[in-house]
Amino acid sequence: MLDAETGHNSAKISNVEQPRFRTRNEVTRRKLHILKADDPADIARSIPEELETIAHALTAKNLAQLLQVSEVTIYKLAKANKLPSFRIGTAVRFDPRAVARWLRQG
Repeated sequence: MLDAETGHNSAKISNVEQPRFRTRNEVTRRKLHILKADDPADIARSIPEELETIAHALTAKNLAQLLQVSEVTIYKLAKANKLPSFRIGTAVRFDPRAVARWLRQG
């Protein structure tokens, strides 16, 4: 049926399944394979261990997701030389092994 005012099809499709969008937490869990531990110290130890298995430089976005902080926080720490980083042209990158050492030092 065409709507008289708009000229658009006004027929409703009732049996079409709406797409399900993942929540932010579901996406984060899926991407990071969050380790489950009862002791917070186990979690603190597992992030550096996870970082040491990564063989390529990380972007601020990658590191922020892994540490569960904002990208802005990562950039601020890098700019203040509190977080080990390096530049490739204008891009800021992070060596996962250096970040793991930094996390262990506290």
